[in-house]
Amino acid sequence: MTVPRILRFSIIERVLPVVLLAHLALVLLAIVAPSPPVLWTARFSFCLLCLIHLPRATIREWSLLALATGLAIALLIAGRAAHPVARALDLAAYFSAFIVLLTLIKIVAERSPAVERVGMYLTSQPQGRRFIATAFGAHILGMFLNFAAVSLMSPLIQR
Repeated sequence: MTVPRILRFSIIERVLPVVLLAHLALVLLAIVAPSPPVLWTARFSFCLLCLIHLPRATIREWSLLALATGLAIALLIAGRAAHPVARALDLAAYFSAFIVLLTLIKIVAERSPAVERVGMYLTSQPQGRRFIATAFGAHILGMFLNFAAVSLMSPLIQR
């Protein structure tokens, strides 16, 4: 008897998508309606994502997290860090959400039948036109993806 795949996921693999979606929603809410409870909840969701990822972290991530935590604690002990630490957490939460949204755009583009048809058309061109067709097609598709990235970055630019 085989165990269904859904039951073979670890608790982290079950919790991570929920926390990630909540983090995205909180960061977007913090951009649209920045109130202190929403901002602190978005910051907390970023910290929670970091903690969830710790079992899979390499020495590089452990080192960066230890350095950032140590610096934040040192600033808090010095008594002048509440605002800089909160601002750093805001930026970290925003950029983590930004990267996740860009990854989602990439995944959607990879699974899109229209993008696949364009790719097949471009790569099936005769040998003399294939390079130009592929370069031009990649440029056009890249422009569309860049426009999507710019629309995601507009809240940051507006700040």
